[in-house]
Amino acid sequence: MRSMMVRGGVAAATVVAMVLSVGCGGGDQVVSACTPGQTTSCACAGGQSGVQTCQAGGTYAACSCTEADAGGGVDAPDVMSVDVVDAGPSAVDAPSPDVPMDAGIDVPPAIDVPPAVDVPTMPVDVTPSCPAPQVLCVGQCASLPTDPMNCGACGTVCPPRMNAVPACAGSRCGFICNTGYRDCDGNPLNGCETNIATTTNCGACGLACGAAANSAPSCGAGTCGLTCNTGFANCDGSAGNGCEVNTTSSNAHCGACGNACAGGMVCLSGSCACPSGQTACGGVCVVTASSATNCGSCGNACASGSVCVAGTCVAQVSCPDSSERGCGLVQIAGGSFAMGATDGAIRATPIQVSISVSSFSMDAYLVTVGRFRRFWNVGHPSPTGAIVYPGGSLSGALAVAEPRATPRYGGTCNWTATAGSRELHPVNCVNHSTAQAFCVWDGGRLPTEAEWEYAARGRTVAGLSAQRSFPWGNTVPSASPCDLAQFNACAGEDGANTRQVGRFPAQGGLYDMAGNLWEWMADRYVDYSNSTCWGGTTRSNPLCTSASAPDFTVRGGWWGNPSDTLANNTALLRSASRGYDPPEVGYEGLGFRCVRSP
Repeated sequence: MRSMMVRGGVAAATVVAMVLSVGCGGGDQVVSACTPGQTTSCACAGGQSGVQTCQAGGTYAACSCTEADAGGGVDAPDVMSVDVVDAGPSAVDAPSPDVPMDAGIDVPPAIDVPPAVDVPTMPVDVTPSCPAPQVLCVGQCASLPTDPMNCGACGTVCPPRMNAVPACAGSRCGFICNTGYRDCDGNPLNGCETNIATTTNCGACGLACGAAANSAPSCGAGTCGLTCNTGFANCDGSAGNGCEVNTTSSNAHCGACGNACAGGMVCLSGSCACPSGQTACGGVCVVTASSATNCGSCGNACASGSVCVAGTCVAQVSCPDSSERGCGLVQIAGGSFAMGATDGAIRATPIQVSISVSSFSMDAYLVTVGRFRRFWNVGHPSPTGAIVYPGGSLSGALAVAEPRATPRYGGTCNWTATAGSRELHPVNCVNHSTAQAFCVWDGGRLPTEAEWEYAARGRTVAGLSAQRSFPWGNTVPSASPCDLAQFNACAGEDGANTRQVGRFPAQGGLYDMAGNLWEWMADRYVDYSNSTCWGGTTRSNPLCTSASAPDFTVRGGWWGNPSDTLANNTALLRSASRGYDPPEVGYEGLGFRCVRSP
């Protein structure tokens, strides 16, 4: 580069210019690339500074200087000469002739350039270059096959599209879809129009999520799933069967998967709770109306020898030692059944199709001689008031008589004046009033026909269905030897026609509901066709008190008449069979048991 020379004895000075455009051959020469609009300083004559501005083509315009009156009226161009590479002398030399440095020509002080100014030289003719295969586009290197701002040609800008960013590939404009979107219709003008996080396009175009039971389809992270309906859950983890569990009623998944109800609780509306009629005591559901350890309320345990009846602890007064054979009560939950049968039972028709009884407790055994002896030894009191039943009441004015010691019909009476060998046999030879008086003293009363038959055959117990023929089921008992009941004059024990209580298996906790002895009922006996007490109509807790009926009903059969046929003796054991006797009769084939109710 040639330096600028100062005439008139002034030392040479070098001027820095980042971009310089000068007239050259009728056009501008680009010296250095720049960003359009960018400015930089440049040197002007007389030590002044000017400004260069970058043009749209990426080159600086000529230096813009402000003319100054330098004391002698000498213009900067007349003072400074700039040589440019490849420019002729006539283009840059001042019109005045050269003056030797020692010619004595004085330079006005106003334009004297201080000798301290030493501007480094720099190239003037500089053209930027781009690495192959890039090309220069408006002062910037660009790859035409891939640059979205110069796609295929400088200045070709790839247009924006919906849910996408512009892209250039193979010198052709395109676009790249944003995460979660796809161009499913193939139309580039509307860009990536499809959201692939929906149930109709889940993770890919056209991939629809199917429906499943008790749920709505869902899409998450590009994978189909399901959203369970309220009250349902997918507890097995399988989408194929949907939300298979109803958490409002599932005992294994109550309210949520895996939340199992325990302690007898059931799932009610999504929460574990005890069934109707039961109470949670210590995390276990109990029937406080009959629970001996939670009688009436949690933690209220009945004393030894007592049972819980309708939430109240009731004792068998005749059983100071509850472990004695012949003692104990069985709670019977109330219900409805068809009373009577056509299975060969005696006097059991027409069937009373809708009979219901309330809950009650029943002696597990026939009343024994030992229990009756305690009643007799304390004065065998008669009731002092009415005897209350769920369906009515009976007079308590009862005449109490000692059981017969001698038989009436050729059998044996088990009662003796003092304790003997038959204390565990059922007491017999007792009349109706005395039996009722004992039950009242013991904390109960004689059962009704409906209560007795319901306990023997009308309820489901120990896997036995209701409406069975005998207390143990439908199997006809053997009479030689007696396998299920004491009947048909089978040999007794202890010199009696009867056997000790509890010698045969119990059904639902009750012993000797068939055989050994007939049992006194509280009802007067009338035929089932009699509308006064029965007549086939719906009845709740029936109690027949018909004054026109002289006899009282007896149930269960007895040890048997040796002169009778086996078939007849067997028929008497059927739980629907009915017998009757005058109330004053106490004979060797007749005994009783008691029941209790609120």
